[in-house]
Amino acid sequence: LRRVLWRDLVTKVGSFATRPWIIFGDFNVSRFSHEHSGGRLVVSRVMKEFEECIQACEIEDLRQLSRLFTWSNKGGWRGCWDELVTKKLDRVFGNWHCFNTLSHLQAHFLEPGISDHSPVVLQLQEVKSPIGRQFKYLNVWGSHLKFASVVQKAWQADLQSVHGSPLETVSYKLKLLKSLLRDLHWRYFNDIPAAAAHKRRVIEEIQNQLDSDPRNPELRDKDREVTAEVREAYNLEEAIYRQKFRVQWLKLGDSNTAYFHKVAKMRQSRDTITKIMGDDGEWMTDPG
Repeated sequence: LRRVLWRDLVTKVGSFATRPWIIFGDFNVSRFSHEHSGGRLVVSRVMKEFEECIQACEIEDLRQLSRLFTWSNKGGWRGCWDELVTKKLDRVFGNWHCFNTLSHLQAHFLEPGISDHSPVVLQLQEVKSPIGRQFKYLNVWGSHLKFASVVQKAWQADLQSVHGSPLETVSYKLKLLKSLLRDLHWRYFNDIPAAAAHKRRVIEEIQNQLDSDPRNPELRDKDREVTAEVREAYNLEEAIYRQKFRVQWLKLGDSNTAYFHKVAKMRQSRDTITKIMGDDGEWMTDPG
């Protein structure tokens, strides 16, 4: 039955591709291995098929408030009333247009009461834009030829003007390294998408010439050279997005750059903090 549902979703998603839509309910399967009270699960075939359906539909979990687990057996399972099992089986998904136009939409899972499933309430709430960006180390920096010299420069910097404990010295070096790594990123990694697009246009021009002169050795060599450069740029771009947004089960080299951009927008919207529970158990939602 699950496979029938997945096929129906993938088939019908095209009818709603140009406008915001959501789908929610009990999917009867967890998406991630940590969504089980018994600890981390082995990713099963059913979970993989569920994730494949999610990616094919280009949908993502809405921002979720409160409870992680949405189902429990109420302490009873096949006659055994002392084993409590809880899972996340209920979800609320939105498509790209939903996150793009209703970025403040969020799913609030409530206490289940006498039911084995938690009810969900969809909330619309305006939120402030995040201020500033946290520094994050990108693994692709380590593959650059200048990476080692950048680290060495920061670690061997002249610290005569710095007076303090060894810990303060290390802190200064780390701040310097962060600045140098940001410079490395802006010099060699920031324009990767534009560079790849430009080289792809070059490839198209070369291949058009090859169509008229297929035995031209210079054109053939140039085609191989630029193709390798484009492939490297695409691999770097996908590696960056894979690390930034932690897309599950997506392998490098699948050319899912457009999908990455959509997930980036969805995750940015979903990860915004809109309410905090105080020590008294009351929710505070005032953005000021």
